[in-house]
Amino acid sequence: MAELVELSSFINFLHKEIEFNFNLNSFDCRFRLQKFVFLAKFFGWHNDYSYGIYLRGPYSQDLAAHYYSFKKIDIRSVPTIELTTFDKKAFLNLIRNKEDLWLEAAATIISMMDSYKVHYKGDDLKTKVLERVIDLKDEIPRSVINTVYQDLSSAGIFSNIVKA
Repeated sequence: MAELVELSSFINFLHKEIEFNFNLNSFDCRFRLQKFVFLAKFFGWHNDYSYGIYLRGPYSQDLAAHYYSFKKIDIRSVPTIELTTFDKKAFLNLIRNKEDLWLEAAATIISMMDSYKVHYKGDDLKTKVLERVIDLKDEIPRSVINTVYQDLSSAGIFSNIVKA
């Protein structure tokens, strides 16, 4: 139940801050929630969702199971808590008004960075990550991927990943 409380709190936070109205019946809402939760991990929300790479970037089956459980219970009846370790301001600065392609590219870049950091460092890491994401995401223009990489770098996400 603790995971549902945290997820409910996160969804309520998204609703309040960016007017994200989660609708379980909407693929777009489920897609965006998957990416928001994935990205929030890198801003201090210590959730236990594990991710694998799927067609549209990182995807968590555990997260999906949790939000599908909202079919059985009213999300408004789940108590909310303050996500205290989460840097909400930095997260919102990064994701506010971002399109789906941006979110998909961002989550994929971060996932690749997290995987490749063991084998590569510095410019080699950047090069390998960008090459792999461009290869995986041929439907996303290279210029968008490069812009997203710069946005993530400016937000300081990579320094957190490389340290971990």
